[in-house]
Amino acid sequence: DDGVDDTPQQKGQNLGCPVFPNTTGSGANCSGNYPGSMFMNYMDYTNDACMYLFTNGQKAVLRATLDGTRASLKTAASCSSTLTCDTLFNVTSSDAPQALLISGSTTSWGYVAGHNSFGDLGKAERVTPASVSGKKIKGLLIYFSTMTNSNDTFVVSTYQDNNGVPGTKLQTMRVAYSSFAADVQNDLVSTFTFPLPVNALSTFFAGVEYSYGSGDTLAIYTNTQNASANTGFEKTSGNIWQPYNTPTSQGGWGFSLSHYLAAVLCDELTGEESIVAAGNEVSVFPNPSSGKLFVGLPEKESRALANFYDMSGTPVESFALSRGLQTLDISALPPGYYLLQIRSGTLCVNKKILLVR
Repeated sequence: DDGVDDTPQQKGQNLGCPVFPNTTGSGANCSGNYPGSMFMNYMDYTNDACMYLFTNGQKAVLRATLDGTRASLKTAASCSSTLTCDTLFNVTSSDAPQALLISGSTTSWGYVAGHNSFGDLGKAERVTPASVSGKKIKGLLIYFSTMTNSNDTFVVSTYQDNNGVPGTKLQTMRVAYSSFAADVQNDLVSTFTFPLPVNALSTFFAGVEYSYGSGDTLAIYTNTQNASANTGFEKTSGNIWQPYNTPTSQGGWGFSLSHYLAAVLCDELTGEESIVAAGNEVSVFPNPSSGKLFVGLPEKESRALANFYDMSGTPVESFALSRGLQTLDISALPPGYYLLQIRSGTLCVNKKILLVR
């Protein structure tokens, strides 16, 4: 007996991954054959993949302990530090996603940040983390404006800094259009997790390369043309990487841009992730946030309400959401942890957000 009323008594601990109802072995219950022992309980000793619940009684014991004998944990230094995973975006809270089309010529077509008549072969973003100590590059978040042709593939990579342009590849993975087309249709950010994390560098590049198969169209959202600083790069038809603000006389665009493309850096010891899977999920990033949050609703949700609560449960901010990716400005809130609750008629999502300065 563990002293909690809503957990069945057991003869002993469970190991491995039992099958429900578990009525035999050292972990079988003591009073009958049904429903068997609660092997799926986090307080047992089964494999991690087979644990998925605390009971209400255990929750009450846990909270009583944290409010009593272990209350000092809530103010410990390790509980007030930043999260171990961050998403690094170069766009700002005042930027609006732009699907920049090429215009001004009847013979030119396509997207500035994607497939076009100039034969560009890739797009990349320069990433400069504030700190890389103990951090690994785990993946990318990319907000595509267009994606067609479910039969082709493209390549997602990170690169070393080679004198200010993308150089040797650090990580690379080939992915199918069909795996991410639904994200674009639902106006969601796509999540890419590399099979092998690598050490983060003080400056590196992250991007996408593609070919020109029949019917291919791929483009990434950018910020407004003529941004104050350029962090966007492209791979020309001649396999040369260059910044967007390369003068037009030298084959560039002559203006500054940043892509809606983020690198995800995580602590190499804990490996904790804060990115949110795409598809029909709600996307919320970056986390930690310095004052802006991007929130993307799935296609089926035309509107929702985003409420922020402090750790005492007091409501502190509220936003009305519509379908697609939106920017929430929470810079007026004091730094710390907040609970973000997103609700609509069919949706209820709760996420813990860390606001830092």
